[in-house]
Amino acid sequence: MEQILLSKIITLEVIVETLLEELFKKGVIDKESYDAAVTINVTILENKLKKLQSDDIDYPTLLKGPIGKA
Repeated sequence: MEQILLSKIITLEVIVETLLEELFKKGVIDKESYDAAVTINVTILENKLKKLQSDDIDYPTLLKGPIGKA
């Protein structure tokens, strides 16, 4: 199963990179502004993930409701 997921991720990466190369070549997308936008979005995503990791999540109550009340 893990091998299938890895293969799909690699395939998607190749497809996206090929599409981007074609769009850059044809001048549809400016490479510098694209790189800047990606950098900003990755930073935002990293910050959100750090916040999620730092939040104390009480998984039993999150999934099943408060404990002790029937």
